[in-house]
Amino acid sequence: MKHEMFFQNPVFDEIVNVTVRKGTDWLEKTKAGDSLIIRRIGDNRIIAEGIITIRETFIAHRIPKVILNLEHDPSCRDIDGLLNALKRFYPNFKSDDIVTVIMFVIIARY
Repeated sequence: MKHEMFFQNPVFDEIVNVTVRKGTDWLEKTKAGDSLIIRRIGDNRIIAEGIITIRETFIAHRIPKVILNLEHDPSCRDIDGLLNALKRFYPNFKSDDIVTVIMFVIIARY
């Protein structure tokens, strides 16, 4: 199955990337092996395609450092940076909210 995913700061590693999304919607609507059509927020062009490898839920402030190290956005590779970004993107976000961590690999760039 294919899914569109939008990024504010689409900086991606060549091997494995992580993105964190509030709630469990992404866990419920995806599975490992699903395709991602990646776009920048505010721009309709496809900038990359990826494949989901792992999805897991966490309480936001308890995401392990080993996972944060794979965060696609360098400013979110520590818990403070991630929580600040999530507060900008999601109204009323709190550090004890449930989030879905999505690991993916980039298979094409445009």
